[in-house]
Amino acid sequence: MKIKNKKILIIGAGFFAQRVHIPTVKKFFTEKNIFLYDERLVLAKLVAKKFKINQFFSISEKNLIKNKITLGLICYKRERSFYYSKKLLNYNLNLLCEKPAVLDHKNLKYLINLSNKKNKIFQVCYQKNYFNSVIFLKKNISKLIKQYGKINQINFELFNGDMRFGKKSFCRTNEKIKDKEIEENNLKNVSNKNLIKYKIFSNRYIHSINLFHNLFPFLSKPKKINFEIITKFNYYLSFLLSNINVSFFFGDYSYNLWHDRIIIIFQKAKVSLDMIAPLDFKNKSKIT
Repeated sequence: MKIKNKKILIIGAGFFAQRVHIPTVKKFFTEKNIFLYDERLVLAKLVAKKFKINQFFSISEKNLIKNKITLGLICYKRERSFYYSKKLLNYNLNLLCEKPAVLDHKNLKYLINLSNKKNKIFQVCYQKNYFNSVIFLKKNISKLIKQYGKINQINFELFNGDMRFGKKSFCRTNEKIKDKEIEENNLKNVSNKNLIKYKIFSNRYIHSINLFHNLFPFLSKPKKINFEIITKFNYYLSFLLSNINVSFFFGDYSYNLWHDRIIIIFQKAKVSLDMIAPLDFKNKSKIT
């Protein structure tokens, strides 16, 4: 069922825009009501033509009002996400962002406060929360506790394989994004030495952190946090809360494989949830 009389601006014409966001948006919006902007003008033109949507050339309040655009979706280079998020919220658009919406926590607070001030929606994409298996598990955790006893241990395991599942962009160009001044790079509490590691962790593994908060909102705040950077791509995070040990294991895996698992250890049983790669449309997540 199409959403009538609503127009949306998508910022970013890269891989995930082409493979995920634009096809999804087209399920709910008519093609004439979808606009695409990217600083890489040739790429934006090619992608707009392929998906039969409108190319948008200049983001200004005047242009947004003229085209009656009230919704924004940002799936762009992470360092530029804050810049465009702030711009669209200031122009009174409701906004959905790819994760991470920002790299600096203070900028996230800024966007939340700005959206509240403008009375606009500001939401971040965490698609795992909407897996049927995750929804089922969340609804039934209290029943599992009654049946198998209290939770003693929770493990999250995420080893990145080929998250794109062998797929490539439909359209590519050699254009470069040039204006570095608008990028969010000067992070106060992150050294230049650890900046790349911080960006990798924030981009790849934040899904698991969000999923933990979604599945276990009833647990108390952590008493003790232990975080280790093992290598550029491998991390270990653990903490204790409500007398439950919670551990996160993050790292690289074989390029052709994907491993994304939650293990909940109760007093009398163990429950595992294995989740699929983001672009694996053939298989399903499963609970054992």
